[in-house]
Parts: sequence; structure tokens; C-alpha cells
Amino acid sequence: MKTKFYLKNLSVKILRDRNNIFFILLLVISTIMLIGSMTFKNNIDYYIEENINKNIEFRTIQVSNKKDKSDFGKNELLNIEHVQDVYNSLYGTFSIDSDFASEKLNGKITPMYLPKSTTIHSLVGSKFEENDKEVAIIPKNFYPDSSVYNFKIDEKNIIDGESLIGKKFTVTYYTKKFENMRVIDDKKITKTFTIIGVYDNKEMMNFNNEIFIPEKDLNEISRARTPQNDNPDIIISQFDDYGFNVVVDNLQNIENVTETIYKHNFLNVDSKTEIDKTTVDQIKFSCYIISTISIIVIILIIFLYIKKKAINESTFIGIYRASGYTKKDIKTLYIFEILITCICTYILGAILSIIMCFILKNTILRAITYVGYDIKIYLIDFVISFIIIVLVSLISSIYIINKKLKCSIIDLIESRE
Repeated sequence: MKTKFYLKNLSVKILRDRNNIFFILLLVISTIMLIGSMTFKNNIDYYIEENINKNIEFRTIQVSNKKDKSDFGKNELLNIEHVQDVYNSLYGTFSIDSDFASEKLNGKITPMYLPKSTTIHSLVGSKFEENDKEVAIIPKNFYPDSSVYNFKIDEKNIIDGESLIGKKFTVTYYTKKFENMRVIDDKKITKTFTIIGVYDNKEMMNFNNEIFIPEKDLNEISRARTPQNDNPDIIISQFDDYGFNVVVDNLQNIENVTETIYKHNFLNVDSKTEIDKTTVDQIKFSCYIISTISIIVIILIIFLYIKKKAINESTFIGIYRASGYTKKDIKTLYIFEILITCICTYILGAILSIIMCFILKNTILRAITYVGYDIKIYLIDFVISFIIIVLVSLISSIYIINKKLKCSIIDLIESRE
């Protein structure tokens, strides 16, 4: 009956203790740091293990061409094991104007090459056929504007790509020529495309203005935009001077393919995009350090809080014993109170962590989610931090209360500590 009365008034006892406020604040901050560091580290791991393989750029090797070959060495590269596709490195490096331009959008789009072996899982509509020309696959959330490269997207101006399937659009570009030591626009060219499909650019980590068009059209536009130079005294890159992008089937085969390309006497072999492993390791190490510090702080906070609580309430513990409470009753009461306090504090910290992730995702990091970068919340992070807090509070309370209960009733009641 006494125990039931104690438990019934437990919430009042916890809330009225002013010492709990400072303890709860410190534990909430430590919990947020622990969950945040683990979440950040797991998001990095997910990005590296999952997203990089989705982004063709990370498994693409840049290679100089062989000018002494009629095909500049393209077939030779295609015949190398694990090579999926080979295309001109100029593709996807420039933007052109389109009639999607409006008062709010400048209409800039980037025509991209779609490797033949690539499967678009999110595709709505049709993919290119072998001899297709003047067709396009655009992003689902289409944003024809150069501001996407600065991660500036106004959601109100996003165009629903699916609503455009079957419709035509026109692009405008200029041929280039070299005049008075400068590259200038020459002839204006317009080209009309029919939208046959829509893809989710997040799947491939592309920007929202990057559209896929057939290689024949890319080749035509790229050649037209490359400055023509008839003066042998002036050195300027022509279309055929550009190298190749070699698409490898898997990230793990990059190194082997690179070595094989070197054996075929190709020059300037280098990964198009790669992760700085040193920087990634440093970031992950920092996460481990923050997690470790957070755990140590949590242990110290809980231990010192329980110790101080036991000292401050020594007289009450003596009164409980004098009133007929057994040592088991008192131990149960205090362990339960401390566990409830720590668990409620953890829940508050966990909720605040989720809210902070949600706010970051929808404010500061909102724009980069459009290209496949996202914050994921992992249940395992919350489970681990919960277990740590429960175990620490349980072990600490059992140790300190047991030690306190070894004292006599008189010593406890007369305690002035």
C-alpha cells in the first residue's frame, strides 16, 4: 500500500525537485549529441554504399582519346571487361536555352547522355530506341533554370514532368567560331524535341534541369557548339580533341579497369568524380569521438545525479526504513524513480533530435534533397542510445542505493551530508 502511494505521487516528486531540471537539461543535450553523431555517421555510410553506385559519375573514368585511330580508340575501350559504355567527355558539360523560359525561369537545361546499360527504375513513359532522334526524358520535378546548380529552387515554379509527356519543346543554341582571338556566337540553331518519358532525378543524383537525349542529338549539338578554327597558328580544342568517359559496371571494378586502360596505352586516365576517403574517414572519426564523449558525459551526469540524490535524501531513506519499508522496497522505489526520470528525459531528447532533423531537412538542406541527398533517421541509433541510458541509470542506481542502504537507520536519519 505504501509503495502504491509512493508510485502514485512519483510524477509530483520528480517535477518538484529543482535539481531535476538541470539534470534533465544536461541529459537532453547529451542525448541529442549522441543520436545526432550516430545519425550523421550512418547517413555518410548510406550515401557511400548506396547513392554513389546510383550516380554514374562515381563509376566513370575519363580517358584521353587516341588521335591515330579512326574511332579514337572507342571500340578498344568498349572491349575491356567491366566497361559498360563509352561516350564523348563533352556530353553533359554545357547548358542550352529552351522555350520553357518564363518570367521566373530562364529556361536553361543541360542535355545529358544516358549510358545504354543504365536502367531507370523510376521511368514513366518510354526509353530511347536504337535510332531515336529528337526525343527527351525529363525530370519528374522539372526545373529548367540554371539556379539549380546553386541549389536554389522555388517549389512554386517546379513543373510536373508527367504532364509534359507527349508534348514538344524547342531548344536554341549557336554554332561557335574563333574571331579576333575570341570565341563568339555564329549561326543560331533551333531543334525541337518530343518528351517521351519522365525520370526521378534523385535516383541518379542529377539536377532538376538535366534531361536525357539520344547520342545522335548530343553529338550534333556538341559539334555545333565547338568553335571552328581554320587558322593553324591558333591552338583551340575541337570536338574530336575531347576524350572519353568510360562507364564501369561497378564501383569495385574502377581500379582494375583503370589499370587495364593504362595497359592499352591510353593517357590521362582518371576518375571523373570520386570521394575523398581521407576526408570521409576524418568525418566518421569525428562522429565516433562525439559519440564517445556523449556516452562518457551521460555516464557522469547520471552517476553524479544519483549520488547527489542519495546523499540529499539520506534522511528520507532512514525515515522510510523506520516506517516499515524494507530495503527491497526502498531500492525498488528509487531505481524506478531514476529509471522513469532518465527514460522520460531520453524520450524528450529523442523527440527534439527528430524535430531538429526534420527542420534541417526542410530548411537548410531542403534544396539538396532534390538531387538525392537526404537525411535518414535510423531506429538503431535510438535503440542504442536508449539502452545506454537505461543500463547506466540502472547500474548506477543499484550501486549507489545498495551502498546507502548499508548504513544504519540512525545514521541515515541523522545524516547532515
